[in-house]
Amino acid sequence: MTKEATVDNYFTAKYEVLASDSSTKDGKYTLYYRDAPIESGEYKMGKKSGIWEYRNLRKMTELKYDHTARRPTYMLPHEGHKYNTRNYPCTFIGSPLIPFFFIHTRAYYPKAEADNPDGGNVILRLMISPQGKLTSFMIKQATSENFAEVVRKAAIAIPKDKWRWVPAMKDGKRVEGTYDITILFDNE
Repeated sequence: MTKEATVDNYFTAKYEVLASDSSTKDGKYTLYYRDAPIESGEYKMGKKSGIWEYRNLRKMTELKYDHTARRPTYMLPHEGHKYNTRNYPCTFIGSPLIPFFFIHTRAYYPKAEADNPDGGNVILRLMISPQGKLTSFMIKQATSENFAEVVRKAAIAIPKDKWRWVPAMKDGKRVEGTYDITILFDNE
């Protein structure tokens, strides 16, 4: 049986469930941002199985992750970097839209910046352990402390225990890595 569920104002999921238990995902799953598929894969008895694809808004595959083997099979090269099985950065196991929208929808335009016609931006840096867990965060860059503070408050609510990360790999060893999220503030 196929179900459709609204995750929030931006995301909708379509997935198959067990005939005997409609609360257990079993079969194809696709998460959409508006009408664009951003995550797709398969569930087996309520658990992600096999290779899943995670896309960005440009419909480009950012990550292919094998949930059975628990390892990435593809990462989109960034800034000219090509990755191999021994060297790659940490990344979110899911569409990059998930952490971006999580922060973006919680970091409201600061009242103290109401007269600022230019808006601002903040780069939030997440520190990811070699075990793939979020350990801490910091503001890497901000156009003002007011913008930094609203992003800091939003970041406190990140679901540390729920989100999973591919840890960074250097010379075949898992190492601590960083993951940056850029939030733009527009005063219009």
